Amino acid sequence: MTGTFQFGHIEIRPDARQLLVDGEKSQLGARAFDLLLALVVRRDRVVGKSELLDLVWPNLVVEENNLQVHISTLRKLLGPHVIATIPGRGYQFVADVDSERSTVSDSNPSESAIDQSIAVLPFVDMSKDKDQEYFADGLSEEILNLLTRIPELRVAARTSAFSFKGKSDDIPTIARKLLVANIMEGSIRKSGEKLRVTAQLVRADNGYHLWSQTYNCVLDDVFEIQDEIATAVVDALKVSLLGGSMPKAKVAADTEAYTLYLRARAAFQRPSKVAMEEAADHLQQALRRDPGFAPALALLAQARTFQLECGFILRQQASDEARHAAERAIVLEPNLCAAHVSMARVHFHFDWDWAAANAEIRRAREIDPRDPDALRWAGVVAFTLGRFGEAVELFLQAVQQDPLMAANFAMLGDANLCLGRQTEARLALQKVLELAGDSYGARGGLGVLLLISGHATEALAQFEREPEEGSRLVGRALANHAMGLKTEADSALARLGETYADRRAYSVARVHAYRGELDQAFAWLDRAYLQRDINCVEVKRDVLLRNLIPDPRFAAYLRKMRLPE
Repeated sequence: MTGTFQFGHIEIRPDARQLLVDGEKSQLGARAFDLLLALVVRRDRVVGKSELLDLVWPNLVVEENNLQVHISTLRKLLGPHVIATIPGRGYQFVADVDSERSTVSDSNPSESAIDQSIAVLPFVDMSKDKDQEYFADGLSEEILNLLTRIPELRVAARTSAFSFKGKSDDIPTIARKLLVANIMEGSIRKSGEKLRVTAQLVRADNGYHLWSQTYNCVLDDVFEIQDEIATAVVDALKVSLLGGSMPKAKVAADTEAYTLYLRARAAFQRPSKVAMEEAADHLQQALRRDPGFAPALALLAQARTFQLECGFILRQQASDEARHAAERAIVLEPNLCAAHVSMARVHFHFDWDWAAANAEIRRAREIDPRDPDALRWAGVVAFTLGRFGEAVELFLQAVQQDPLMAANFAMLGDANLCLGRQTEARLALQKVLELAGDSYGARGGLGVLLLISGHATEALAQFEREPEEGSRLVGRALANHAMGLKTEADSALARLGETYADRRAYSVARVHAYRGELDQAFAWLDRAYLQRDINCVEVKRDVLLRNLIPDPRFAAYLRKMRLPE
């Protein structure tokens, strides 16, 4: 879609996905923008609610309430009479529109605005020994990161684009799944300090090569190559640059430090205990060579925080190193989005300081409003504070930016479950299984969903497929209790308490709470608080704790956690 739409002091720029009010950019969410664009494009008719849901939330089952919330948001921003409700039929955009050079089709707004959109696929390692995959992936990701800093260009997120690595999907299929019009692919051949990089940009609908280039250089020139490729993409797609200049690659002072950083990023994509420690080790080596390399500091903070989340590392070690790395990264690069996300995670997990975490996330989103990690963590903070509807919207935005990232769907499923939207929760959790198998607690999430909907036998089957023993014991204790199998339930609970009392007190509290054993539940919650159990942050959003809510001790616990009552 090209051109703009204007009505009064409002301007819509579909290509850039921008809404301007009196010439100033409005911070309108992605779904609200799609909804507005869908109504403006179809302003000659009433648009039914089911059609709007299909257009704005493709491939997702959402409640009609989401539509009403976004209509209300648009009316507050644009005025109460711009969008009319047609009882029993739907909505119609009724303001007078001045449409300039507009060529539109009656299609999904997400699809109609993808001309200036791209996915960067992982480059192929063509080196003789096939030992440079980490470097090929790193180069691809660096180019992708450069392109994401151009507001007028929509770039498929790294997780989604890299999910096609090693698969046989053709370019039109990949483009369709990622909702982009253009695909970049390429290869690297590295031998010692010599480097050959080949890159090409392909129009997905007709296979037309918009641009291609081969670079022969030495390793020290890699940052310049990244800049040249990103500039060539911008030129080929005829993207206008606000401010008139291209962003530049983050340059490491030491080439070996950069290589270690790329090795760390490759290890970081394998979230095992060994791989995460390998990533941290590479980053520490890189920072000894280049203490001022901010992206490595931000990634180290993220690695240490992730290790804590998984129980791979002691809290004090994780806290000290993550905090120092995130703070140093922000000092060195105040506009590095990843550094602020890392700092938010430090405040969230180590300090339980929700205001500070929210402030860092807000800054990250100001730097890059489309960053999927920042959107997801904004949702996590809202979710933790009990703002479930807001959390769902933020997780949906994260899904829109990174549609093949399992973590986005895991959080979306949990948030929908808190709102009682069991169909949406089930679909989201099943999507996690499709994308990442038995990861991100999807089996446990489905087990809880089935449990609270009265299907204890099916719940137990899901719990038993959890890869981690502690989660399986929680599930057995819950499901067997629901089925009236007291001996089995008590046995699983006893084993849970004996094995994990020193580090999983919150898990024991969940079982007692579900069983209605309130005194034991609060005793274990107090124990979890003293342990600084990382899962205490879930207390306000945990559906298994709902038996505790009427008890005055629950409000007192929320106050202790500095959570709203």
